[in-house]
Amino acid sequence: MAAKFNLHYLYITDESSEKIQRILDLTGSTEKAFISQVINEYFIREKVYYVEALRLDARARSIREQEYLKILIEQDEKALPRYTSDRPIFKPSPIAMLPDVEGNRRITNYILLNRRNTCLLKIASIVERARMSQLVGRLMVDHLRQNWDTVYLPQFKFEIDLIFD
Repeated sequence: MAAKFNLHYLYITDESSEKIQRILDLTGSTEKAFISQVINEYFIREKVYYVEALRLDARARSIREQEYLKILIEQDEKALPRYTSDRPIFKPSPIAMLPDVEGNRRITNYILLNRRNTCLLKIASIVERARMSQLVGRLMVDHLRQNWDTVYLPQFKFEIDLIFD
């Protein structure tokens, strides 16, 4: 079941902000729901990478996987045990090449995430060594980069021209 996940704000560029607003106007979705959807879609696509990262990180902390996950669900990374060996060297993540978002701070307060996505998002934060506000901003940029031309533009075109592509 979905629960509130504190995300006080995220960083987003002006261009991404304008695109998101157009998408919200088109779909009737709320910003919180759209952000949650983007996170969910990302982790459906990239789950294998982050589960592997979780297993490496849990081993380096000498903790069982389920105990690790329980801590991430109930608390945060700071509550995890210290590393008993070196911090793992993770393979480059799917968003490793995306720079931190320089832009506007967009207030969100919270989003709704299920426990699976809560864990995966916290694991992504560990891998990227990134604050949630930057990480979620990068996920939004990635989503728009991958989907703008193929998913959203055809919908806008239909609204104007009444033509299916």
